[in-house]
Amino acid sequence: MLLLQALAALDRSARQDLGTLARLLRAGMAQRAATLADPRHVPFDRAAWLGDERLDALARDEAAPAAGAPATGDTIAIVAADDSGLAVSLIQSLFGGFGAHVLEPETGILLHCRGAAFSLEPGHPNELAPGKRPAHTLLPLVVERDGELAGVLGTMGGQAHAQFMAQVLLHLLDGDDAATAVARPRWVVGGIDPERPVTEVQAEPGVPADDLRAAGFEVTPLPARSEHVGHAQAVWRLEPGSDPRADGRAR
Repeated sequence: MLLLQALAALDRSARQDLGTLARLLRAGMAQRAATLADPRHVPFDRAAWLGDERLDALARDEAAPAAGAPATGDTIAIVAADDSGLAVSLIQSLFGGFGAHVLEPETGILLHCRGAAFSLEPGHPNELAPGKRPAHTLLPLVVERDGELAGVLGTMGGQAHAQFMAQVLLHLLDGDDAATAVARPRWVVGGIDPERPVTEVQAEPGVPADDLRAAGFEVTPLPARSEHVGHAQAVWRLEPGSDPRADGRAR
């Protein structure tokens, strides 16, 4: 929802620069933290995310951000596609470095600790409850155009999956091949670390920082190819691209 909301609101905005996209993603992150939960327990309100009223308010910069603080994580993404139109985006995440610290002895599978993402605030949509799944930030992405497979994407990146996917996807739609799109300089609102303020944008060299400052963000420089802006993987029109920030490989 966060990715679709940011792109739809960007399409309606008077300004369509990096600062505007960063602002829209920041507002969506706050909405995710405040409202996202297991839809079997809390009905999903599509209009609250993608309705005209919500998108117009975002485009006019009338949706105030509020800080949410999800826990940290440990994640990998694998994407694959073939010429029959079959595509897979697989994101495997323990959430913490050793997950729940519980190892299934016969298979050696280490169990994740995604339950740490529950809220203990009474009445919160994502409040811990029996039989309930926690909200999470993982974003496996398959893209279709005119009913045909266009691409498949994935990333690691804590609370910032949608931010990285938005940037890579926009580069692809602008004509980049997959390898170029995942390698381009990126930025992140608030950082992968949830303790960083949402008034800050961390940016690699080559990102137009003036656009971000004009939108009211403080810009903190990152070194080139920093893992703080995710490890994106993509297959676009059957051409693969693996992020040079990581140790993956495109085949």
